[in-house]
Amino acid sequence: MAGARGLGLVLLLAACASGGPPAGDATPVAPARSATVRTNADIILPEEIAAARATDAYDAIMRLRPRFLAPHASMDSRRSEGVQVVVDGVTLRGSSELRTVPASSIVYIRYLSELEASGDLVTRMVTPFTITPDSQAADWDELVPHRDAGGRRWRAGVAKFFVDGVIDAGTGWLVEPDAEGEGLLPFWPDPGHYRDAVARFAGAGFQCATHATGDRGVREALDAYRGAPAPRRGRHRIEHIETLQPADLPRFAAEGVVASMQAQHMMWLGPDRDDNWSRRLGRERCGPGRAFPVRSLRESGALLALGSDWPVAHYDPRIGLAAARLRRPPGERDRRPYDDERLDGLAALEGYTTGAAATIGEEARLGRIAPGFAADLTVLAEDPVECDPDDLPELPVLLTVVDGEIVHRGDRI
Repeated sequence: MAGARGLGLVLLLAACASGGPPAGDATPVAPARSATVRTNADIILPEEIAAARATDAYDAIMRLRPRFLAPHASMDSRRSEGVQVVVDGVTLRGSSELRTVPASSIVYIRYLSELEASGDLVTRMVTPFTITPDSQAADWDELVPHRDAGGRRWRAGVAKFFVDGVIDAGTGWLVEPDAEGEGLLPFWPDPGHYRDAVARFAGAGFQCATHATGDRGVREALDAYRGAPAPRRGRHRIEHIETLQPADLPRFAAEGVVASMQAQHMMWLGPDRDDNWSRRLGRERCGPGRAFPVRSLRESGALLALGSDWPVAHYDPRIGLAAARLRRPPGERDRRPYDDERLDGLAALEGYTTGAAATIGEEARLGRIAPGFAADLTVLAEDPVECDPDDLPELPVLLTVVDGEIVHRGDRI
């Protein structure tokens, strides 16, 4: 694994995939922070996460986002909540990088600047601007000058789009309707307006990231990217890809589009196809290479980045690694996997590390432990490639280092 294996392992949250900002070179290690922190599990309840999966994707994100990024009067008034709570929880669980919830306004750039200036940004972040269907060219022009906003541990430069919703709720954009007769409406009422927005931001050097769960949504995103310039850093990417048409699978590799996927979302799908997601799609669209096709995309030559889809799913990369390898919930050893799209341990780790780094164009600085790379690493009690995937979620995190600074130290070190 070219230096990314062993006791010290780089674990990057991809986001959605997917990626994080430029890192600083190795610096003298700072004193360790306290490992006694709250996490987003204390803020978002399990029933809220379940509800988020069953509703419109964009509305779900917007509903959960204020828990973390609500515009408070000052940083001091939110230090015990919001971003600070989450970044501390992330480092406790062994991640040196996090892609934040999409920002609908440049106000969040100020928040991240203040957080870093106070010394409390203990993870790396790429924060995208959310581009909504009702936005117009004048709105886009206001965001474009902020493409290169950033600090040592965070940056902008990404435009995020929602081209559809979620299949569970009948809002994923499909080529053919689902079993309930739904899935034929895009989130952008005028798909041409979406393509115009992609062209505007891509032309300005932004990386474009499009939420697309349904096969029609995936196809439309691929078509929009095919006619758009390449980003200044990284590659354009599609988030989720819960199902796709067979003819579109090879396009990811051929057209240089990143498949940014979240294996946690399919852990709870029934192997007998008796869950709501599978019933809606039917057996053909749930077949091999069609349902959350992480392995098929990787084997086709596509760049695969793995992540969590936080805050809709938990950001812990150990859970994501286990889900990618099992295709079922970790710990439920008697449960059959959903299908044969499981990744092996090395492929799963690459999705969280080298794949995530390449997604944002930082493969020469991030994603592995090597001379000249950023001093971002996580020390786990066992090698996650060799560890039993059912045991991964409880694998102790001994140390998390970001930019040469120890931001979490376990009891055993």
